[in-house]
Amino acid sequence: MLQTDLWPAAQAHTYVQAGLWQQYPLHFWVWQHAMQHPHQLALISQDRYISYGQLWHSACRLAACWQRQGLRAGQTALIQLDNCAEYYVVLHACWLLGIIPVSALYRHGVAELTAFAMQIKPELWVLDNTQTLTALPSCLSSIPHKWQHVVSRANPAPAEILSKHQHGLAIDSPLL
Repeated sequence: MLQTDLWPAAQAHTYVQAGLWQQYPLHFWVWQHAMQHPHQLALISQDRYISYGQLWHSACRLAACWQRQGLRAGQTALIQLDNCAEYYVVLHACWLLGIIPVSALYRHGVAELTAFAMQIKPELWVLDNTQTLTALPSCLSSIPHKWQHVVSRANPAPAEILSKHQHGLAIDSPLL
């Protein structure tokens, strides 16, 4: 059921009547487009064109991977990715499993990430391996999390860095 009690009743009624608020989660619209128009363009990320079918399939694969690892609805994920196609795959995978995504800006440092983590106590931290990986050792040890997922968009992260920071789940693989 759509929760509208956070808004003035008249305004909420207007939005519902106009069809602006519907009783579907955001990932429903991607699923619907993926089923009806799987080859239709969903995202352009740098020089890549991603269809709704590709986006949905990638999000489902990632969600299934996380579910096999024990992630469940109601848990939180701290996500630090830039505005790329992989961000939307991660976001939809979170929504599919009912994981609560909290997005950190790509340029947030250890202090900001630690403050987020202390408040939300994430089960999962998703980061991009194109960031400066030399900062990972001190950063990961100071930020509480149970699992880590490294999103690979460029060259694979150095194995010696990733192997030091695996906490149940560390996947260095392309999502698309």
